[in-house]
Amino acid sequence: MTCTTETSLTVSPPFTELDAATAVDFSAWGQQWSGTAAPIVNLDFSAVQYLGASAISVLLEMDEALARHGARLRISNAQRIVTRVLTICDLHGRWLE
Repeated sequence: MTCTTETSLTVSPPFTELDAATAVDFSAWGQQWSGTAAPIVNLDFSAVQYLGASAISVLLEMDEALARHGARLRISNAQRIVTRVLTICDLHGRWLE
């Protein structure tokens, strides 16, 4: 799903698990949003049931790529387990809505 407004672009990753097995594909999928004109790229994580260390690395890379274009990364609708992982990594305040 993709939804664009003047202030944000909301996209849903086509993965339910983000880990070492999906990191390369997740990274390739995320690169298409790095040059967006929207100031906020919101990842709708409602379908994401697992977030591993490899995905955290990809998210950090996506965040840096967006920042170079003046945009920010946000994560919405994260399930509790994903929220816990981001909290443990001290990234919850950086990306979670």
